[in-house]
Amino acid sequence: MKPRILKSVALIAPVVALMAGCKVDKGQDFIDNGDQPIVFSEDALNIVVDEDQGLINIDLLQGGTVGGDPLSSLSGVGVSQVSFAQDTIIWDPNAENNEQPMYGLPVPTIVEDGKQVTPFFLDGNQMIVDLDGFDERLISCSEFTAGESANPWPRPVHTYTITYNVINGGDPVTRTLNLTINGVKAQIEEIDVQNLSVRLGESVNASASFSPQTVCDQELRYEVNDESVATVDEAGTVTGVSVGEAELTVWNPDSNVSSTVTVAVDSNFRIGVTNAEGPRDALVKEIAACTYGGLHVESEPTLGEMLSGVYQYSWSTEEESLLTLLDLVPDADSENGEWAILQVGDGDKSPASNVAQDAEAVSVAYESGETTAAKEDIDSLSVAVSVVPNKACLKANNAGNASNWDHTFEHSFPGNGYNKYITGAFDQAVGDPIFGSSLRVTAEEDNTIAGVVKTNWTNGDAAFDMWGSYYGVGTRGHGVEFGVSMWVKLAQPREGVKVHFNLAPWHDSRNSLDNKAAGSFPNAAKTGSDFAAELAPTTAWQLVNLVNRNHTEDEADDSATYTIPTTWAIDGTANTTVMPFVYATGLTAGDQILFDDIAVIEK
Repeated sequence: MKPRILKSVALIAPVVALMAGCKVDKGQDFIDNGDQPIVFSEDALNIVVDEDQGLINIDLLQGGTVGGDPLSSLSGVGVSQVSFAQDTIIWDPNAENNEQPMYGLPVPTIVEDGKQVTPFFLDGNQMIVDLDGFDERLISCSEFTAGESANPWPRPVHTYTITYNVINGGDPVTRTLNLTINGVKAQIEEIDVQNLSVRLGESVNASASFSPQTVCDQELRYEVNDESVATVDEAGTVTGVSVGEAELTVWNPDSNVSSTVTVAVDSNFRIGVTNAEGPRDALVKEIAACTYGGLHVESEPTLGEMLSGVYQYSWSTEEESLLTLLDLVPDADSENGEWAILQVGDGDKSPASNVAQDAEAVSVAYESGETTAAKEDIDSLSVAVSVVPNKACLKANNAGNASNWDHTFEHSFPGNGYNKYITGAFDQAVGDPIFGSSLRVTAEEDNTIAGVVKTNWTNGDAAFDMWGSYYGVGTRGHGVEFGVSMWVKLAQPREGVKVHFNLAPWHDSRNSLDNKAAGSFPNAAKTGSDFAAELAPTTAWQLVNLVNRNHTEDEADDSATYTIPTTWAIDGTANTTVMPFVYATGLTAGDQILFDDIAVIEK
């Protein structure tokens, strides 16, 4: 199995040491035949190694002679002016300033104590290469093709062309080293899967993951040891068959690595946090900075029983918690569920609070409501809530100038570039005890699009359009992946209402310039995101995580995020304005809906 860690950073000096090399001091005594030419047996030194060979030493003098004597046997011979052929390679998409390789080297780097180090080191006339530095960068099964990949790692093989001077007292001789490093087969080393709790007759996905991610055989197989209790299909979907416990084993046939967890099947009354992720004993939830967070709890009846009446819950946070339970909002329609609205810190929603915060526990327990189960038998739940940065919270462009975008609709509203989208009136609703001011949209027709688009006809770093400044300048936004959430409130508890938030570029190479006309927003349905979510028919505030529909009605095409394509701003314009759309569908004329606390979370 391949080692996954760069073993000895102390041995891997910054490549600056390479460039300094082992230069000859002026007072050094050269060999007697220093005026004789250096002769090499081959035009270039060609070395081929496999990535899993650990530390290797390359004698840069090998194959060279002076007067018939091997260079390595002579004193006073040195190597200098080591340089690598330039490649334009982004070796680490997570590193800062990675458009140009460090010191011109297209090599993977590791940050230690704030410094970047490289696998190459020069020790006298020996080049030392720590091949562990290429782990997960060179994989034998990689399908990378030169010139066709935006991110060139991993790749199956890579050759470095390295030149250096050999000196012996006479004129230096330039030598070329072609170092080819072959990737090796990467295998799964660890499989992560959590204990599962599933209701009788219902199904959940095992959600297994593996590491490292860049492996050749990614197949996972699933097996339950007692199919009278639970079954599992090829995709890892576990179904409860009878009350009891069974073991689920997930393994990879190539590496034979496996992980076994417990599957508990029950039919008892219980509560569930519907918008948290993970198994019941390890629930997690991310909330966006500069917004109110929300957790939603519902009761689930004992098999064969029905929920009836009002159900109440008790919530709690840790002592001296960053999170405050701001309000509890029961579901207006079913009286079964309840929203806990969470405030982060002092409730500041300005960019100053747009920072990540470590997870803190929020607990919820059943308090009252009709059930045959004893209260002490109903488990409480704990959710690890963390705060993540919110791109929509920014109110300045890349040049540091203020933008009139406001994700909370407290300021710069209703004017400043807001226009109705297709139909519907809009204004600023004020006075809500929780959210203060909100965007209010009133439908003017049945079953049509009702909402707003915010337009700013400027672009570039200093654009008044914040979204254009961050996502519409050249290739800057290309490859950025993000998800969207928002708080919404229906004035009428209508079925089938969907909310949408989309970002669309004005300039996109898929839409010709002659198709554009002010006010038409042609790219909204073609080249922007397509986030949507159907609302519960309730008049209570509800926090929704929108799904990217990818402009199709096929739910198989749905995804939690949208990735900005390489066509934005690449139609001869270089820059583009990027317009946010906020709207609803499925309303009846006269219906109203409130929008607030929009979050755009980059992944």
